[in-house]
Amino acid sequence: MKDFFRLVLWEIEENWRFPSLEIIAAILMYFSLTSRSFGIPKTYNQVLSYSVNVVYSFWLLMFEVVFIAVFFSRSVAEQIEKREILTLFAHPIKRTTVLLAKFLTNMLVILLVISASVIIYGLFIGLGPLHPVHYITILVAFLQLLFFSAISLACSVFSKSSWASIIIPIVTLFALMFIAPQDQANSYISPLGSIATVYRYLISQLIPIESYTFGTPPSTATFIGAVLFPVTISAFLLTLSFIYFRKMEVD
Repeated sequence: MKDFFRLVLWEIEENWRFPSLEIIAAILMYFSLTSRSFGIPKTYNQVLSYSVNVVYSFWLLMFEVVFIAVFFSRSVAEQIEKREILTLFAHPIKRTTVLLAKFLTNMLVILLVISASVIIYGLFIGLGPLHPVHYITILVAFLQLLFFSAISLACSVFSKSSWASIIIPIVTLFALMFIAPQDQANSYISPLGSIATVYRYLISQLIPIESYTFGTPPSTATFIGAVLFPVTISAFLLTLSFIYFRKMEVD
């Protein structure tokens, strides 16, 4: 455990040094905090409008995917490409621990920035710090971050190319949105569609609101499918990545 935390600190110092984190925080907070709606949400439509810029925004999602791809590329693919990873392999640390530290650090730092944006925005429009809508929004953001972080890690490990590990996750985002059904709000494979499904379902189940003016909330089966798709794909890609990384040879 001590080695793991040392790797996490090393990852933050090397991959998230000034001004990387500050730039990302500024961009994500700008898109998260920009809103045309004010006042405490009371109806279903108003509650949904809370997250228009926090979780429904295509531009915010694209920036998140770009940041994930870039930082996983720097952290994993570039170190393999330049043989810098051999420095870590020379220490008596398991390769699984090395990759786990890199994966969790990069994903959770971005999630922390998004979570801060969500709570600040919620406080700004009048929601209390313990209001469940904050944490529903963070959970939805986490599912998408997990999904694209797993894709980025797999690309970094298998391609060993910094450019390929940046381009492939971004292309994946556009490909999923292109092949998704036209009614993306109920699509499991559309990134924005799965976000909308999970968010609308949890809002309708956990928060007492006056009216459902945004349409009928998703069914339980639709909700389960929207959660299982990113989680299953992420688990599969992470398993393959860790297995390959343990046996990987650096040329």
